Amino acid sequence: MSDSIPIRRQTSQRSWLTAGTLPVAQRGGILRARVLPGAAVFKVLIVALAVVLSVPISARAQIAAELDDCVRAAAGVQLFGTYDYAIHHCSKVIRDGRVPEEILEWVLTQRGAAYQGKGAVARAATNREQAQALAARANADLTTAREMAVVRQQTEMERRVAAVQRATDAATRAVLRAQIT
Repeated sequence: MSDSIPIRRQTSQRSWLTAGTLPVAQRGGILRARVLPGAAVFKVLIVALAVVLSVPISARAQIAAELDDCVRAAAGVQLFGTYDYAIHHCSKVIRDGRVPEEILEWVLTQRGAAYQGKGAVARAATNREQAQALAARANADLTTAREMAVVRQQTEMERRVAAVQRATDAATRAVLRAQIT
């Protein structure tokens, strides 16, 4: 084991990361460690971190690229009549399922317009109905959020009024006690 050096556990106060070593095995009170240069440890950590972080970034980049293709295809339908191209790219975005509902509503509307231009009226109607259902759900969610905000405001106002009433009652009682005595 030429690449290992014995390190006594009692004398080593530093961790394996700061000491530049990776633990390998322990035999008879001696910890055997493979020595790596400090830069190599950090390179391993940086590569691991890059791998972990690259997955979400690449997924977001893929979603953005697919959505960009759909937007360009939808603009091309209006200018050049490229219905199949728009249907294909908008369908990819819909199948992906990782876009927010507001964007999905727009994509469904654009794919419905492409189907309408191609002459597939039934598919166009289906896409537009799905888009309208998403819009209705978003509107209902917005209405619910507004109602909840109003209830929170009313609750806060009632709490403040009750606090003022308690303070007023306490002040009134103090004045009456002072007058009685």
